[in-house]
Amino acid sequence: QWHQATRQQINPAAAPQLEQHPDDRNPVHHAVEQVVEGAGISLTTEQETAAEKVQQNYSSHLRSLNRDIEGLHNRLVSLEADKLVELEKVLTKAQLTQLRESRQMTSGAPKVTSIEKPVRIAE
Repeated sequence: QWHQATRQQINPAAAPQLEQHPDDRNPVHHAVEQVVEGAGISLTTEQETAAEKVQQNYSSHLRSLNRDIEGLHNRLVSLEADKLVELEKVLTKAQLTQLRESRQMTSGAPKVTSIEKPVRIAE
């Protein structure tokens, strides 16, 4: 890989250390490298330059859209949590207890989100 060879020429002692931290690499080249290496394709120097230019042209817009998606996802999660709290208010104490017990038995199920203390059933 060209980046490893280049780093070894500049500072041979730093090359192994830098390889342990791939985030230190040029992010544009890294993205291009992931796409072509994942498909098992070798690029010429000219193709690498052209591919990096394409990556640079799209990276800002893609980064912006990813931030938008994260924001929308956070809003979605918040709305779902609010919905669960409102739905829990509709339930009787016995139903709420049953729901909480069911959630505890099911892994990955949403947690009880209401502020009320758990209802204890006398045995």
